[in-house]
Amino acid sequence: RMSQIDMFASPLPSATVSDNKNQAAGNFAINIESIEQGRIKSVPGKVTDSKGAASILREFGNRAQETFLVLMLDENNKPIEVARHSIGNATSSIVDIGIAVGSIASNPKARTVYFGHNHPSGNAEPSQADKNITEKLKEFTDLIGVDFGGHVVMGENGYSLIKDRYDVLENIDYQPAT
Repeated sequence: RMSQIDMFASPLPSATVSDNKNQAAGNFAINIESIEQGRIKSVPGKVTDSKGAASILREFGNRAQETFLVLMLDENNKPIEVARHSIGNATSSIVDIGIAVGSIASNPKARTVYFGHNHPSGNAEPSQADKNITEKLKEFTDLIGVDFGGHVVMGENGYSLIKDRYDVLENIDYQPAT
């Protein structure tokens, strides 16, 4: 069973992310209260690409406000956690890289991660800010030894996938979760 959690973390004053996942997790004071927000109707056995990730993230990110999410997969690419990082307003959401990466580092089973957020406007085209934050998230997930699947920007009828600021796939149709 997989459920969504809210996460709240504060980086310690001298916190730095190292290439050791356990050390990185220890650099953050993390209080996680698991609160079930809903259940995924159909969880795929494995997430093999961005379409599988988007089908899961879409169920949690379909809101009137931008919602930033973290999907963690285990060593077999099975979904183990969807964490809601932040809820913003109709046009933006604040992403604290230390909190997002700290939550991943604190999950010893996390091997691959997809980040995702919705665009309440329905337009899945990534902004320059989306590309910039993706670059930083990718850099920090690399430092803690977790594979970066991509950043899914969800619109009404499809999504875009950002792998880095220069590698963006746009207007991909959703695939129903199977």
